[in-house]
Amino acid sequence: MSSSFQEVRYESNGQNPVARMGNAVCCSLMGLFLMYPGGLFLLGWNEKRTVCVERAVLAAEEAMTEVKCNTEPRDYKGDLVFASCPVNSESLKEWSPADIRGVASVKGLFAEKALRLQMNAEMYQCVEETHERKEKSRDGKETKTITTYTYKMQWRDHHIDSASFKSHREAKDARYEGCWGLWDNPAFTVTGETKSVQTLTAGSFDATRHMNSVPIDTPVQLRKEAIQAKPWFANKDAQPPQQLDGSNTMVGGEYLYTCDARGDMPQGCMRLSFKTSSARHVSLLAKLNADGTSRGWRSPGSWMCSSRSSSSVVDFFAPRDVSADDAITDLLLSNGSMKWLCRLGGILLAWFGIHTFLSPIQALADIVNDATSLFRCIPILGWALDFLGDVVSGAVGCVLTMVSFGVAVPTSLLVMSVMWVFMRPLLGIPMLLAGLGGLFFAGQQMIALAIVGKERKVKKA
Repeated sequence: MSSSFQEVRYESNGQNPVARMGNAVCCSLMGLFLMYPGGLFLLGWNEKRTVCVERAVLAAEEAMTEVKCNTEPRDYKGDLVFASCPVNSESLKEWSPADIRGVASVKGLFAEKALRLQMNAEMYQCVEETHERKEKSRDGKETKTITTYTYKMQWRDHHIDSASFKSHREAKDARYEGCWGLWDNPAFTVTGETKSVQTLTAGSFDATRHMNSVPIDTPVQLRKEAIQAKPWFANKDAQPPQQLDGSNTMVGGEYLYTCDARGDMPQGCMRLSFKTSSARHVSLLAKLNADGTSRGWRSPGSWMCSSRSSSSVVDFFAPRDVSADDAITDLLLSNGSMKWLCRLGGILLAWFGIHTFLSPIQALADIVNDATSLFRCIPILGWALDFLGDVVSGAVGCVLTMVSFGVAVPTSLLVMSVMWVFMRPLLGIPMLLAGLGGLFFAGQQMIALAIVGKERKVKKA
């Protein structure tokens, strides 16, 4: 007996040509008025943002003051300061099971000093996985959807609702084989959570507002001596136990189990793992307040970069020891990564927008391809017509892809270069010329194709 089964569905693709063309026209309008302009807007906004952020970071490099950890904050109130200091000992809390709901009774399991503590709770559950595959019929009129359902036991950190699984006989047989039964997944008795200290101070500075930026990255080593030598585990029907303590759990590696992890684990068994933050040093670059807290520093306004814009705010934090030069470098690298990510997204969106705008042409080619499929019943000739219809449909798709690329990429470069002409003329003018050159080349190619098409019309007439 297999732990998986397949479900097959057949769907008709018999959409009439008028409806298909109507859908293509709707998509075309969306591509022309939403996606293509949206991609160009993203590119223009990104170029402006990139320059403004770079100016703000360079202005911060000039305006910042490096201060010592024992500096009196009132002396630098309102100034942009950089400080890199070890975390004060009073900010570090000694975490224990008593700080986490559900495991407080497992005393002596661990004791770790850190800024943050995280507990991850997982349960051994029956999981239903689906894999879908579609196959079109040779005449393109029908789609066969094959869905494979597979059942297996896996550790998951959230409840899997087994009541929503497939319920017919084949599904139950597969589930019985893969999950060793038809029992429903029980509810979690313990859930994961994250704890943090109330204040994060380093030297004279309060960095509590950056607490969520402190990574929780160090696994906690659990103490086996906190568990009884021969624990009594809840049976399969009682997993997981309502209350955890040293008598019904065991330690295995980095996990605390509610069942015997040395053998076959029952459905509903839970395992808990713990992590703490290793940060013992923090660095910040921000505007200092009199009480030692800080906020983002706004750089002075410049050409096309308002001081009120979010692009003009400099606010750096790192949960490690870095120098002032490293902080500036990190800010510039982050800005560069964001720049290229938005450029790629904008160009792809513009490209897809033009391609969608041309979708009625592809729809027309597909309609012709469907018409040629009607002649398949004719020996040899019908097969040849159907094959040629597929070739034409595929060729039209390739041509439309190239045409949309030839329009989207040059116009994208044009938008970026126009922004750079205003922001940085020495770099923007060469980009503008490259964009215009690309548009000219794409236009020449389209004109040449249009002339060929016109000549064919004349010959037919």
